[in-house]
Amino acid sequence: MLTEQEIERRLAEIEAEIPRLRRNMNTFFREFEDRTDRLCGEVSDDQQAYVLDRLGQMVERAGING
Repeated sequence: MLTEQEIERRLAEIEAEIPRLRRNMNTFFREFEDRTDRLCGEVSDDQQAYVLDRLGQMVERAGING
């Protein structure tokens, strides 16, 4: 499982990729999901809710409506 620092680093990396991923909204959701699925698979059960909340905040800040 990942440490809190590793989780924060990975979340920052995902958020930094959002502008590039948004350039092609036809593939955005699949590519974003690929990255987030990998992260969610590496965190413990008690970290899942935090990670999912942070990911939701990223999408909201980016103005992306699924």
